[in-house]
Formats: sequence, C-alpha cells, structure tokens
Amino acid sequence: MANFLKSLVGNKKAERVSEPETGNEERQEIISYVKKEYERRMRLRKPFELQWLENINFYEGNQYIAKETQMGKLYETAPVFYYEERQVYNQIAPIVETRLAKLSRMKNLLKTRTPANADADSAKKATLGNKILAGTQDMIEFTRKQERANNWMEITGTGVYKTFWDETKGNIIGVQNENKIYDEEDLESFEEELAEEGRLPLTRNIREGFPNTVVVSPFEIFPENPYKPYNKNRSIMHVKVATVDELYEKYGIIDKGADHNVLSLSHSMFPVGNVGNKSYSYNIHRDLRQDTVILYELFELPSRRYPAGRWIICTDNKLVHFSPLPDYLKGEGNYFLPFDFQKSINKLDYFFGDSIISRLIPLQRSYNTIKNRKREYINRVAIGVLVATSNSLQDDEDLEEEGIAPGRIIYYTQGAEKPHFLEVSNFPNGLENEETKLLEDFARLSGISELSKQSVVPSGIDSGVAIGALAEQDDTRIGIVAESIKMALESIGKKWLYAYKNKVDYPRFIKYFGEDDTTDIVVFKGEDLNSFDVVIESVNEISETLAQRKAFIIQMLNGGFFNDPDTGSISKEGRAKILEMLEMGDWENFDNSDTLQLDRAKRENAIMMKGGEVKIKNIDDDVVHMAEHIKMMLSVDYEDMIAQNPVVDRIANIHINEHMNSMAQKTTASLGATQGSQQEQPKQNQNNQQRN
Repeated sequence: MANFLKSLVGNKKAERVSEPETGNEERQEIISYVKKEYERRMRLRKPFELQWLENINFYEGNQYIAKETQMGKLYETAPVFYYEERQVYNQIAPIVETRLAKLSRMKNLLKTRTPANADADSAKKATLGNKILAGTQDMIEFTRKQERANNWMEITGTGVYKTFWDETKGNIIGVQNENKIYDEEDLESFEEELAEEGRLPLTRNIREGFPNTVVVSPFEIFPENPYKPYNKNRSIMHVKVATVDELYEKYGIIDKGADHNVLSLSHSMFPVGNVGNKSYSYNIHRDLRQDTVILYELFELPSRRYPAGRWIICTDNKLVHFSPLPDYLKGEGNYFLPFDFQKSINKLDYFFGDSIISRLIPLQRSYNTIKNRKREYINRVAIGVLVATSNSLQDDEDLEEEGIAPGRIIYYTQGAEKPHFLEVSNFPNGLENEETKLLEDFARLSGISELSKQSVVPSGIDSGVAIGALAEQDDTRIGIVAESIKMALESIGKKWLYAYKNKVDYPRFIKYFGEDDTTDIVVFKGEDLNSFDVVIESVNEISETLAQRKAFIIQMLNGGFFNDPDTGSISKEGRAKILEMLEMGDWENFDNSDTLQLDRAKRENAIMMKGGEVKIKNIDDDVVHMAEHIKMMLSVDYEDMIAQNPVVDRIANIHINEHMNSMAQKTTASLGATQGSQQEQPKQNQNNQQRN
C-alpha cells in the first residue's frame, strides 16, 4: 500500500509543486511574462468590465450612473436642480428575476450516449457513465452552482465554469509528512516516534480526489483576445485576489501581502428619492483589500514550442507552479482548457456574451425620467407655487421654509397684488403614451411580457389563443439561453468522464440516485469508461406549468391511458404513480397501504440485486410485489448483474414463485370461504322455517 501511495503522490507532485525545478532567473522571467500578459489582457477587457459594472449597478437599483469610456470608469450623474425627483422605478430587476425563475425550472440530466453497434459490454459501460455523472452532480452540489452561474450570465452576459481535479475530495487513503508517505498501518507508529522526539506532525492528508466544477466570476477571466470567440483563444488566465493565509493553505507558499482592488460598495455622491425623503444609495465599484496577493493562473493549449501546453501559477513575487497541462485536461489524444461558458446573448466573434440588461439600460433611464417628471407635476399640483409681488409679504421667509399649511393666515402689504397660486396646465397626454410605450419596449427587448412578469394578461387581449401564443413567444426567446446552458453542461460532463478515465487507476465508488430516487453505489475504474459522448436528457419545464401538467395527466386519465389492458381499471401501482405525477405526494394518506407495499417491494429488489435472499410475508400484496419484481428483472441493470452473479437470477425466480404460490393459496382459500358460505345459507333458511 505504501508503494502505491508513493506513486500516487509522485504523480501529484508532477502536477503541483511548491518550488518548480527552474533557476531563480528563469522563475522571474516566467513571472514577468505572466504579469505583462495580465496587464495587456486587462486593457483589452476594460470595455467589457465597464459594461458589467454598469449592469450590476442598474440591477441593484443604482441607476444614476454612466460610463466614461475614454477614462475607463463609471461616474455618478448629478441632478440639474436641487428639487428634482430622483426615484428609481426598477423594471430591470423583476425582468431578470423572471428569466432566472424560468431557467430554474430546467432539470438537466447528464447522460452518456451508447456507441453505435455497441456490444453488451459497451452498452454496460455507457450505463456506467450515466451513474457516474449522476453521482458527481450530486456530490459537488452542481445544481446550486448552476443557479449561481445563471445569475452571472443574466447580469453580465456570461456564466463561467472551471473544472479541475480536486485533491481535497474523496476518502483519506494515506498521510504525507516531511516528504514521506505513510499508510494507515504505519501512521500510528510514526506519530509515536514524533511524540518521543517532541515534535508535532506536520501532515497532509492524501485523498482519492474527484473532479470538481466551480463557478468563476467573469471579472476573474482574461482571454488572450476578448474580441475572438472561445475556440480561437489559445490561452486563458484566471486571476483572483487571495489572502496570504489562503495562499499558504492551498499551496504551502509564503508571500508578502499588499493592497489590491476588489469589487465593493460605496455611498453615492448625490441623494436620490423624492421631496422630503432624500437618501444616499450605494454604487458598486473597485476598492482596496488589504493583506492580499494577486494569484495568476495561466492555461495555454499545446503549440510547437510547448507540445503539451503550459500551466503556470504565480503571484507577483513567487512562482507557485510551472508544468505542462494536467492529464485530467486530456481526452482522445487532445488537450482542452478547463473552462466552459454559457451566454445570455451570444455575440458572434466575441469571447464574452452580452446581457439583456445592456439593452434595457436606455429604456430604464427614460422610464425613470418620465415617472419622476410625473411626480414633480403632482407635487406642483398638490403643494402649489405661490405668486406674490416682490416685498409684498410680511412673513415671506417663514413661507419659504414652512410652506402654506391649511388654515394659515397670509399677511401682505396693503395695495399690493393679492398673492395667488400659479395655475398649472394639464399633464401632457404624450408623456402618458410614452410611459406605456416604454413598458411595451421592455417586454419586446427582454422577451418577458406582463403575462410572465406579473401574471397579468395585457390589456386588450382576451383570446385564449392569443394568450397562449404570447406565453409561447416568451418561452421561445428564453429557449435560446437554455440551449447555451445545455451546451456548457454537456462539455462539463465530458470533462468529468475524461478526468475519471485519466486519474482513476484503482477501484473507486460513487453514490448516486437510481430509479425511484433510491440511493445506490457504483464501483468502477477509469478503464471501464468508453463513452464520452455526453448529452442532456432535459425535462424542460420552462414552457410547462404545474397546472398545465396536471391538466394533461387528467386528460390522459379520462382517456383510459392508465387503465390495465386486462382488467380495464387502474392498478394500485398506477394510482400511486398518478399521485406522484400530480405532485400530490401522500395526499391525505390516500392509498397509503399501496405506497408502503411498493416501497417494501423496492427494498426487496435492492436486497436480491446484491445476492441476498428475501422471504415473503402473509401481509404482502402479491400482485403489487410481483409487478415490481418483474419490472426489476426486465431492466438492463438486472441483466448486467446476473451476468456477473447468476445466483441473483435464481434468488429472484424463487421469490417470484413464492408470490405465485401465495397468491394461488389465497385464491383457493377465498373460493373455499365463498362456497362454504353458499352451502351454509340453505341450512339457515331451513332452520328459520322450522322455528316459524
């Protein structure tokens, strides 16, 4: 075991080393190259970053800002007059939240496609890939990460995933201390030796490792050229700010910290709000973070000079890692970069996508302006503007500060013109029409109508067909985004399988959810994988609400689609399945006994698949149990299992026969009881006649 661990750590050392085997001068050249590349790429990416910051501010409600493209920064717009209404009527946030809610209804299941003309062994390995993908998704909590990527995508236009081999995952299989490897048997004696010497063990746990995927902020991604698509960029830099403690914890490198810019909030310079309720909002921008280092990570595809590519990690002062691309980024003889992207709006020939917010910002500015001008008009009507001759009012200073309260007496100079309120003209109809038109433009540009955003049918539309067409149009627009997400997830699933193929040399197990949400375990090695063609088996719920699905199931129910062809009625198993499809769960304990019978039959299936014998009980519903057992015996997993262990088939057949015998006995007993009752009835009638 110790020799195996040494070889395992030796492979890991080739991938991540604290002191690369290069001279000090060469290290400084590498660091200098990486820093110059970062500065060049940062200048190229600056216009995209400004747009992202503007998008974030408008989404958060900080909408009195603008871009200064030449200076490369955002600035806050000042009010023209002190009395201006500067309320924010945020239409962008609900639009984005509605789009995110629609995307959250997608349930993407990663599957491996079985190779064409595959034999039984190849088909089995493809099924193995499905289980591994399902287990990996659950292990790394990928659904939550996908929601975070969707948020970045909708706000900035691009959601970024990074896939890598995570050495902190999996079971502990050994310990490394002072460049020595110890397995579990030797560890105890080693700790005793250190205790006798008065030293503490500075150990590092060696784990199995698993592929992991994290969501990366687009602010941390620097492509070679942002004005070229992803497949035209030969290298990508991932740059982030880390504390000195994080650097030491992950890489064992000690470096001096400094102040670096990070995204943060600051108070706005000018107040927002309405008359009598002015306050200061927050703006999102870059701020200094103390005692940190910039961590640069460069991935470069193979070239003539570097046939296996390059993987460089460094800070401003330290070279953390320098090597070819890791083997988990290799599949079918070719290397690939560890990043995947999903885009809200795909801009041709651009690395980053665009956000729907960018299109809505001009509308939002106009909408805020019109709503605030309406508020100012209402203020003029409600509060009024007093007109008086100069020096005619005796308490003009008090009037300016306190206004005209109801019942107040106004004193003016005798002979002067009587003070009066300025007559306010009617509010222009054109502004009302402009507000309505802006709301229509919001729906047109965002693809989210009032029906989706507010669950309100637009005025003037009362036709069911028109309402359905409007809902379908909303779903079609966001369906383009869903397709981008699918492509990203398929690529991520392929990276997971390649990582397992290249890194797992000994039996490994993963928990996964099988059919009927039962937990199971799959044991495999990298060589067992043969299919890397990952596709999405998508349960697309974007265009299907729960009410629509229930209505469809009820239509099928009325049409007899769930009826048993032999009996013409719905089976007990079918009733439980219908309740599950309607998402009613154990509604009012309806048919609870049937559900319990099914659950027990499934538990028996799991025991028999592992070679365990199961005895029937008198309380078993033989019909329900037999149907569930036969379903198991017809599955591909069952065929694979009996090919490895024929005993399973014998156990299952014996169990089925026991149920058949039990059902026959119960039927005979029921017939006997019925006949006895029929024979007893004439005797009772005769006795009654004799008594009479």
